[in-house]
Amino acid sequence: MTPQQKRLYDIIRHDLETTGISPSVREMMRKMGLKSTSGIVRLLDGLEESGHIIRRPNRARSIQLDYVLGSPKWREAAKVISAARKIKHMPWQKSRTVPISKEAYQALRKAVAKLGAV
Repeated sequence: MTPQQKRLYDIIRHDLETTGISPSVREMMRKMGLKSTSGIVRLLDGLEESGHIIRRPNRARSIQLDYVLGSPKWREAAKVISAARKIKHMPWQKSRTVPISKEAYQALRKAVAKLGAV
């Protein structure tokens, strides 16, 4: 975990402990002193890839920390979700196949295998 990721993780943990909900991306941006939300999204992606947080797609303020989840399998599930987000085309678009990069495919296969699904 990088120092910036650690700082963001601590901000999220503090807000979850005090208010019960995770901060919004804009709140995180202000607390980190950044001028763009893309920096926060990049840090969140890194935290999710390393299994420290899990975000539910298309849900606001849906960050959960690893200590809340408690199970190593949940951390592995976070890696699967992160790898799946690297998919370039979504299945409901024109193509029925889902082209992904070789690295994303390998990360997805590895994470799924660790979960015991393959």
